[in-house]
Amino acid sequence: MKSEPVLRVLLFSTVIPLSLIGCSTDQGEGNSAADPALIATFEEFLESAENDFEREVFERALENGEISEEDYEEANSRYLECMEGIGLEETATKKPNGLYERQPVDLPDGDQEFEDRMAQSDECAFGTVAAIEAAYNMQVNNPEGKDPAEVTVGCLQDMGAVEADYTPEEFEEAMDDFDALLDGNGPFDLTDTEVVACLEQGGYHVSLGE
Repeated sequence: MKSEPVLRVLLFSTVIPLSLIGCSTDQGEGNSAADPALIATFEEFLESAENDFEREVFERALENGEISEEDYEEANSRYLECMEGIGLEETATKKPNGLYERQPVDLPDGDQEFEDRMAQSDECAFGTVAAIEAAYNMQVNNPEGKDPAEVTVGCLQDMGAVEADYTPEEFEEAMDDFDALLDGNGPFDLTDTEVVACLEQGGYHVSLGE
């Protein structure tokens, strides 16, 4: 019998809005091999950079056609340092695709503490790892800038978690009714690590702890 999962959805979603994808076709020297959608995303994040760190990361990304692993590591470290500085230590485990899964050392106790923890996580993420991880995830999993729901559904279909005729629209409806998913009444199982991997491939950052 499975223990009841504890859901942790980080406020800094790694889903990139479609309005940020494919907005530019102007590619500078040094990034001609990168997908135009990815370059457009770097440009959008550069324009909305929260600080010099983010600005420099996205300037390098535009120059090189990718976010370096070193810059992603630094962004993750800055986030963890911020959380530790306010007394909320987290662990970070690197997954096979190179992205980190972060978990609190002490899980929140009760809904209000959970909401407070999410808000504090959000504050530390912006300006450190939020935008950079979103773009890095796109670089790793979806450089062509496809609809995140389409990418996720394709993965779920390939692993047999949903039927072949399951649509991105149905997936979005399921995500809107997240309580049903948590209760085990949705079309796919959130306690399945392969399902979670598909969600993350599409840019939906979900962590389930025991």
